[in-house]
Amino acid sequence: MASEQVGEAGSSTPAPQGTSPEIGADLLEIIKRPIRRMVRFDEDGIDHILIVAFSAYTNNPLNLCVLGPSGEGKTWLITHALAPFPKKDKIILAAASPTSFIHEQGELVDEEGNLLEERTQDILDSIELERTNRFPNKDFIREKKRELSKLTKKAKVLVNLQNKILVFLDAPDKELWFKLRPILSHDEPEIEFKFTDKHGNSGMKTQTVAIRGWPAVIFASAEDEASVDEWGQLKNRFVMINPSMSYEKYKAGNEVSAALQGMPSFVLDRMFPRKEMEDAELAVGAIANDLKDLTGTVLTSGRKNLTWNPFAAALSQRAPSNVGEDNRYFKQLLAYVNVTALTHARERPTLDFDHEKYTIVTSGDVEKATELLASFLSARIAPSKLRFFKEVFLPCLKEAMECYARTAQGTLEGSFNDPFLGVSSSQVHQYAISHSIRIRGGDAKQTQQHFLHPLEIADFITSMPDPNNKARDLYRASVDADERPRGQLGNVGEELTPEDVKQAFGELQQSFPDKTIVLRYKGAVIYQDSMVGLVLRGRSESGQTSASQGMDNKNVPDLPAASSGTTESPPVGLAVNSGSC
Repeated sequence: MASEQVGEAGSSTPAPQGTSPEIGADLLEIIKRPIRRMVRFDEDGIDHILIVAFSAYTNNPLNLCVLGPSGEGKTWLITHALAPFPKKDKIILAAASPTSFIHEQGELVDEEGNLLEERTQDILDSIELERTNRFPNKDFIREKKRELSKLTKKAKVLVNLQNKILVFLDAPDKELWFKLRPILSHDEPEIEFKFTDKHGNSGMKTQTVAIRGWPAVIFASAEDEASVDEWGQLKNRFVMINPSMSYEKYKAGNEVSAALQGMPSFVLDRMFPRKEMEDAELAVGAIANDLKDLTGTVLTSGRKNLTWNPFAAALSQRAPSNVGEDNRYFKQLLAYVNVTALTHARERPTLDFDHEKYTIVTSGDVEKATELLASFLSARIAPSKLRFFKEVFLPCLKEAMECYARTAQGTLEGSFNDPFLGVSSSQVHQYAISHSIRIRGGDAKQTQQHFLHPLEIADFITSMPDPNNKARDLYRASVDADERPRGQLGNVGEELTPEDVKQAFGELQQSFPDKTIVLRYKGAVIYQDSMVGLVLRGRSESGQTSASQGMDNKNVPDLPAASSGTTESPPVGLAVNSGSC
């Protein structure tokens, strides 16, 4: 078994004390319950962070960048979504230089990787003890110093990031970022570099620093691509998302704050029950230990993949392949699919081959991963622009077209072969304001600069001069409102067929005619048709869809109710006809 090959860096650790979650329970739903009480109307953000965090316990950890303006709840989202994870597995940094990072996370080891802290401390203690004597033995002190020098001469500082979730609550220090880049790219399982540091009273000393293992990395940044020096590097190494920015979220945030700061502790204990968090911690421990047992370690097992994805070949044919960046985003999709399947491993069929067990990916895993990455698989634009396209531009365009149709005015002929030519930047900006959607930029010109121009460059929209006002352009979508932007996979999970699965399994059997491949579900042997049915039976076990970005009534804490006399703004992203046209 892989678990027998686990070394010190990846050894399984006991789950938190308590009753282990029942086999068959939806562990991710247990984990989300206390998170949803604190993080409202950002289900996708929670899912992204959980997937990336759990990837830390696999052989292919993921990297996530949460981009958004200051005050949009990036830190709140990250810290509360990670709250159920063990403290020993989280390294959370507000800001860190290479020096502070190495001092806080590093341990002194010898050439074989054995810890030296206790041995060096014993020598130092013996020297200090001898010096307290009335007549210290100088020969003894010299000998101990030689022993210490010999011990540390070839020593190095080891920073072990295996199975760690490395979190930067702000953009990392540039020098530290440069040092970590090979780790983020998974170029090597261990890298070394020279590091100069102050060493007691003897001045500066150069030491070797080794960084071992691949962590899952999450960092928050208020920057956008226009001002981030490493934007290209971020696109290469990170999935980039935005926190939810909506009226409902801001209102719910006020309600949570009112409860946390306005209610006595005995009320908060009922609104935010500790038992839920304890159950979530147990569920995290159960999934993490399952993944560690399957994974082994990158450094010793050499095993790279823990799943069998019967849809991989079919997906490769459906995936966009127009530019090199498409390959990177397809890899991100496959990684999300694998982690989604692994976090539900207890409820997935398995494939036994040569005494090893592989989790079988289901169509629900593909659909869930595609749903999460749908807004970010178009390679040449930041996620904030995609959110603007979906929640502001398309609804504004739809509203304007409906208004135009009702008034039955205008017969202009344009390049769109339609009398309706498009919307101006002023209309788009005003739509966002009237629907309480917060966007970057204080006027229509900035909306045009920050959103419309990048969207046009990425072929999401097209523009033409307004024949009635040459000082402005009119914008239309390059795709219909019901279509996904160019370069995305669409609802590929809905297109997957039993033939895809049967063909993939048949090819697998033909590749190993002398081997026995056993299919199982919850330990019991099953036939191929049963496996196909399990693989295609839907997304019910891959988590709830995020159509509702709030919380089910059963999960909503008893927050103070809003005044019945208030008038709520329309939901974000819905085109609401004001009747003013």
